Amino acid sequence: MPPPPDPEVTRPNTLTRAVFIDGVLWTIYERPPQNFDRDAGPSLIFESDAMVRRVKHYPADWRELSGTALAALWRTT
Repeated sequence: MPPPPDPEVTRPNTLTRAVFIDGVLWTIYERPPQNFDRDAGPSLIFESDAMVRRVKHYPADWRELSGTALAALWRTT
């Protein structure tokens, strides 16, 4: 039996959102807790061609937030 897929590689479409923030296209998705993470808990990942940002504390309704509100999540952490 093959190993389970890496959660950083597999991003279910229902949990992924693409948003332009300050002219940059960001793919945003939830990542489940990782065994190596000392702050065990899910993360909200913001990924662009140039960088990746991780937010540990975010609202459950993040998919409903505007691009401005999403940007505020990682600018304040």
